[in-house]
Amino acid sequence: MGRRGYPAEFRRRVGDLVEAGRKVTDVARDLGVSNQTIYTWRRRRLTEGSSPDGRPFSVTSWPPPSGGSATSKPSF
Repeated sequence: MGRRGYPAEFRRRVGDLVEAGRKVTDVARDLGVSNQTIYTWRRRRLTEGSSPDGRPFSVTSWPPPSGGSATSKPSF
């Protein structure tokens, strides 16, 4: 059997919730997704330059890591 996975729209909406200021732990608990899964989606969204469904987004929309700039590599 293959992996189940999550639809691109679901991943995009999870990213939007976190981007809007919700804590990853709260979103993960409310939606039944692991924290690590959300962090992985966020990292991919940052490094690939688009949302999981391929829509472009601004890298500056995610908060930069502490002590870094919006253009520096994220440190997770």
